[in-house]
Amino acid sequence: MTGCEWMGRLTYEDDLLAEVEDWKFRVEVPFHNHARSYGPLGYTHHRKRNAETQAEIERRWSQNDTSRKILGDLVARGFTITLQDVKNEVGKLRRAQMGGFSHIEALLHFLKEFVDDDT
Repeated sequence: MTGCEWMGRLTYEDDLLAEVEDWKFRVEVPFHNHARSYGPLGYTHHRKRNAETQAEIERRWSQNDTSRKILGDLVARGFTITLQDVKNEVGKLRRAQMGGFSHIEALLHFLKEFVDDDT
């Protein structure tokens, strides 16, 4: 992901003469090329949206809840998700609702159907 070169090695040492069995950890390359991570929200693989999360976002969006309100409720229920993740899902739902059209194209399509229905 970041190309960080930090490296550590964990080894199991079994000294039969001293009758010692122990794990040893040694840092081999102590340098990082990125800032510190602040928990699992910093990694996308911890924020994958499962079917339950997506269904909940879709249900709340259909009730006209804001992305921030959806996020607050999901986080309160223990989901690991960010505001940007919720906004991305809401954006997908909007695009699907508009049939793949842009905002302007969807408006023109709606107006064309509206005018055709009146005549």
